[in-house]
Amino acid sequence: MDSKIHKRLVTFVTQMQEGPLGRIPLDRVIKANLELFLTMRESGATWAQIANGLTSAGARRSDGRFISADHLRSAVSRQLRQGLELTSNNEDSSSNQNRVELTPPTSVSKSRQPSQSSPQANTKNGQAEGESTGSKNDDTASIQKKLDRIRKFRNL
Repeated sequence: MDSKIHKRLVTFVTQMQEGPLGRIPLDRVIKANLELFLTMRESGATWAQIANGLTSAGARRSDGRFISADHLRSAVSRQLRQGLELTSNNEDSSSNQNRVELTPPTSVSKSRQPSQSSPQANTKNGQAEGESTGSKNDDTASIQKKLDRIRKFRNL
């Protein structure tokens, strides 16, 4: 292992153990040293190798166990995600003027839909007076009928 990396790992372990009220949580120390882990990953180190390096530098979990590769990977991933969320939230807040909010369509509950078996009054088109099927053709036809009646009254 490179001596520079080993020194940085020892510093990492020291930061974990030296809090004003005791141990500092792993996620918080990783957040402060995220560059160290990204540099090691970019240089080709596996999570197991990085975890072994932390173990050789003296890193332990709060319960005394070694920091596993999976635990380390998930902690670093969590910090990366939180960093990306903070970055995207800052970018979003600066461009709120161009933002359009989409609302999902509302659906009518099944309990509010009219029953198919309920009796209806018979009229010319098979519907009760003042009742509409809601289709565009019916609405257009209804409007057209009203306009025709207005024209008749004006021509009288």
